[in-house]
Amino acid sequence: MNKKTKTTLSLNKNDIIPFIDGLDISIVLSMVTYLSSYFLSNMENRNSLIVMTSLILLSFLSRVFDLKFLKLFKDSFLSKINIFYLITFAYLLQIIIFDSFPLILSIIIYGLGRFLFGIFISLGYRGIVVDGEELSCQLFEVKNWIIYGLGLAFGFLIFLFINEIYSNDFLNNGGWKILYIIVISIILIKYLFFIIFLKNKFFFKYDHDYLNNQKPSTYYFSDFIIVIPLISFLVFTSSNWLPKFSNPENLHFLNYDFLYLFLTILTLVFISPLANLVGKKKSLIFFNLSLIFIPTICSFIRHDSTYSIDFLKLFISISSSFSICCFIFHSQIRKNKSFEMISSFNYSLSFLALIVPIFFYYSIYFSINYSGIYIFFALVYFINYITFTIKKYG
Repeated sequence: MNKKTKTTLSLNKNDIIPFIDGLDISIVLSMVTYLSSYFLSNMENRNSLIVMTSLILLSFLSRVFDLKFLKLFKDSFLSKINIFYLITFAYLLQIIIFDSFPLILSIIIYGLGRFLFGIFISLGYRGIVVDGEELSCQLFEVKNWIIYGLGLAFGFLIFLFINEIYSNDFLNNGGWKILYIIVISIILIKYLFFIIFLKNKFFFKYDHDYLNNQKPSTYYFSDFIIVIPLISFLVFTSSNWLPKFSNPENLHFLNYDFLYLFLTILTLVFISPLANLVGKKKSLIFFNLSLIFIPTICSFIRHDSTYSIDFLKLFISISSSFSICCFIFHSQIRKNKSFEMISSFNYSLSFLALIVPIFFYYSIYFSINYSGIYIFFALVYFINYITFTIKKYG
């Protein structure tokens, strides 16, 4: 693994990984209705959406098993295969499904593809070797979160474009595979650009001695704050279908459109250098305390108007950028390795894989308690502040 901490905003060849990650979840979660119609047509419509979302989010849940996967296959041919081939294989596995297949077999193959994609994309985050140089995704750099956001936005735009061109019947009956083919094409085009025009040689790289020293249990609560922006990203990618099936009282809140994603990225770009000037520790104290007290106070305000709901979405958008800053600053103060940051990131994603389908189910069948959202934010920041204080002072 790359042991150096890079502080510049220069791009490296491994920065394609967060873009692919954002692109994937944006496209796949956007077409939940088409996937549920294809795989779960016999199930009640709203319930099928929840089941399909859970199946898609297997790519989040599986990431905590990436180190076990490495240990299992450390001496096999898989350790010598280019990581981009493995990612492409996981995507191809999700579309080699035909109407003639038994339903349960189709679901198993699709679920396996999602599961493997999560593992392979996590390994891509952890490290590749390009022309002998070891590169890993530095999640404590702002640029990677900007790239991830660009992947989310680009994937959503692709979905909107395809959705306008083709009919719902066509997409319901297998036409959704076109979106998968587009993602595969993007991955291969970028890879071929690197090896043909830049003449780079890509290899997957991992350190087994370092793996043996890892203690995954230490990442359960470390940097848990990153779940806040990740939840907002998932609501954004589901905003084209979730409001249509939700409880009518939740419709306005679940229309979390491009504006809020843009505000998160824009605020992140401007707030990060300012916070660095003020000082990481002072900024962390300010972010944590302000986002403990503000949502606590807001939880007592009535939320029955569109203005109050708009304010809540604005609050989520801005606090998401603050959360990313906290995630980055925590790692820099603690001098965490990139390898450790990715483990924290993976455990947060696995938590979301379990909690997001429940949130979607609640949004569909019940009225959301907006005060509860503010309380959840305050609680997350309280846990984050206590965790940081304990680790800081021993």
